[in-house]
Amino acid sequence: MNISKNQKYTYVLWSVLAWIAAMVFWSMIQLGEVSESNTGNSEQIELISIVVTGVIFAINYLMISWIIRRKSYFLNGLSYGGLVIIYSGLHFISLGITICIYTLFWDLFYQGADIQTLWAETYKFILSDNLLRIFLYTYTVSVLLFWTMLVSQRFGPGVLRDLILGAYRHPKDKEMIFLFMDLKSSTGYAERLGYQKYSRLIQDCFTDLTASVIATKAQIYQYVGDEVVLCWSYEQGIESGNCVQAFFCFKETINQRKDYYLSQYGLVPQFKGGLNGGTLMTAEVGIIKRSIAYHGDVINIASRIQHLCNTYNSELLITEKLVDDLPQQSHLRYEPIIVRKLKGMQKMCSIYRIIR
Repeated sequence: MNISKNQKYTYVLWSVLAWIAAMVFWSMIQLGEVSESNTGNSEQIELISIVVTGVIFAINYLMISWIIRRKSYFLNGLSYGGLVIIYSGLHFISLGITICIYTLFWDLFYQGADIQTLWAETYKFILSDNLLRIFLYTYTVSVLLFWTMLVSQRFGPGVLRDLILGAYRHPKDKEMIFLFMDLKSSTGYAERLGYQKYSRLIQDCFTDLTASVIATKAQIYQYVGDEVVLCWSYEQGIESGNCVQAFFCFKETINQRKDYYLSQYGLVPQFKGGLNGGTLMTAEVGIIKRSIAYHGDVINIASRIQHLCNTYNSELLITEKLVDDLPQQSHLRYEPIIVRKLKGMQKMCSIYRIIR
């Protein structure tokens, strides 16, 4: 499962624009104000040079991001220090490629320099202080962009922006969908594997969840032991049945890696889930550790019906409200199982079983 095309295009566009802006700023630092003696033609050439450099850096930055995404299983086992070393090495290689491409474009094709002169100028540049300054500047830009991407993934699309703008400083109504997923037979697994190996099992499971989260536009609200809570805005959760697809995509990923789980742990993990949606309160909480919290029956009901999965021999339960709003999908069937009061609540709740 891959990131949607819209997400890819947006990420690429913003990366290119950010690097062009960074190169414009670098040009201002290096050159100061443009001399009045400069002709319009030379200004146009300078602008083209800045844009081309920015695009080249953006391409190399995107390649680094792609490599890190592709090798996520390997990199998850590294310390943050190891990640910094790998990222620094990749950036240094990227910088060397960018310098070579820029030199070829500018000196060889535009200025018409010969190969001997080109090598001499390149060697002179490598020994100069400019190389270190460019490395430090571009490395800072690259790390800031990558950090922004990671933080945005941590909070979910748009949430980082809202936190910065203080959108959740005062509680607000918001329509959301929540999916609670919990590992079946977790107590027995923990006793059989021992808590250290059991913790590695949970790590592997939640790593395998990543592709499903990205593919269905979900946000990870929180991890609690062997339980994970995903959420969506109501519109995004309903779209294409994302909130339901996240569960079954995760199940497929686990099944595709069952040989790994059997060899490492002697079992194939299975999860149960509870889905509910509606209006609840959203607020920014905490001082030392800030986060976004959700309050209301919507999230409580999702948690409670997830705990009923064993009672009704079901892997995924859902409330009637979501069943009514979700698009019809031929491969899914919604079977009503009970109307009952949930623990600690007075209202009756209609619960359905999802069968695939």
